[in-house]
Amino acid sequence: MNEKTLSKFTSIVAVLAIIVVFGLVLAQTYVRWSVNQNFTFLGGNELEALTLSAFALLIGLAYIHRSR
Repeated sequence: MNEKTLSKFTSIVAVLAIIVVFGLVLAQTYVRWSVNQNFTFLGGNELEALTLSAFALLIGLAYIHRSR
């Protein structure tokens, strides 16, 4: 893979990761609000870990692909 294709692929993966995180947060918020106050899609601290890893991926990509 050349650098341009790899850059585009990693950007797409980062955007998808952020969309999945926000989608899970919104879905969990809706279910907690309307159905069950104790419901979680991901138990424990998994949602927080997923959010942190998605933003770390985005920051890492921004650092790698910064203009030189």
